[in-house]
Amino acid sequence: MTNKKWRLAFLVIFSLSVFFTRESEAERTILSIRVKGNQTISEPTILSKIRTKSGEALSETVINNDIKRLYALGYFTDVTFDVEDHKGGAVVTIIVEEKPVIKEIIFEGNKRFSAQRLRKLLKTKKGDMLSFGKLSDDIAEIKTFYERNGFYRAGVKHKLDKERAANEVTVRMIVDEKVRMRVKRVFIKGNKSVKSKTLLKLMQTRPAWFFRRGYFDDSSFETDLEAIKTYYENSGFLDMAVTSQFDYKEEGVMHITLVIDEGNRYDIDKIVVKGRKVIFPASLIEEKISLKEGTAFSYSTLRQDVNRVRSLYYREGYMNADIAVDRILKPKTHKLDIIFDIDA
Repeated sequence: MTNKKWRLAFLVIFSLSVFFTRESEAERTILSIRVKGNQTISEPTILSKIRTKSGEALSETVINNDIKRLYALGYFTDVTFDVEDHKGGAVVTIIVEEKPVIKEIIFEGNKRFSAQRLRKLLKTKKGDMLSFGKLSDDIAEIKTFYERNGFYRAGVKHKLDKERAANEVTVRMIVDEKVRMRVKRVFIKGNKSVKSKTLLKLMQTRPAWFFRRGYFDDSSFETDLEAIKTYYENSGFLDMAVTSQFDYKEEGVMHITLVIDEGNRYDIDKIVVKGRKVIFPASLIEEKISLKEGTAFSYSTLRQDVNRVRSLYYREGYMNADIAVDRILKPKTHKLDIIFDIDA
């Protein structure tokens, strides 16, 4: 009797171990299929997922594809097909190594928020099979939660306590809350065309003051930077950039400095309307365009103008009207041309 095994490499964790002689596969019929190593996933479930069947011809291609199917279920860390020749055919044994089942999820180091509150953030649940992908997402979610609540420097990691006999694992979520950060001051420098007071009003990030706690929220701060950038771009400063600096001179307190590089303001040189304008003369379309030559370019105003021109055509039944806009920058003169290309 000969004995042959197939094993599929899965990511970088598993080793490829394929042994297959080139005897005629068509002459060997599968006499029976057995499953070994399964504790949680039933044999009928495993057999229902594969195309290798008793009574059919043994096929290396089918077995390799079956291994891929079983890995894709997400239940196993290892899958091996063992083929043993018997008189008149072959016996196939599927040997699986299941992922451990999560026995418990324990939080350590969390003082500000209860384990019950943090557990609601998790995709990983007690009784599930361990998934490192879910675990990674959960750690990121907990860290984001802490950041949004002022614990900007909080760290989260995990530790696994395995019970091999029962194939179970206890997941320990270890939280290092560090210090809850409050914003004491926000400084802005480099801005020449826009007052600091105007920019500060665009921000959700505000210093602590009386009943305002002023906890730093990283996601809100990123939104603040985008709001400032958008404001400048709508004032013609298309090349502007904003960066941030943080100062932690006091425990639990941070000073934020925004550094503005305004770049150059782009004014509109020419506005051109072309294309198939159908029933509308260019002058009527131009009435719908509030951007004017010689003024600063604005993205938001351009979007409004496009919508107004499109509505003009829609009201006349031209529902397929295509309003394309090209912007031609002239870096040397800090001007740009706007081309409305209409196909109705």
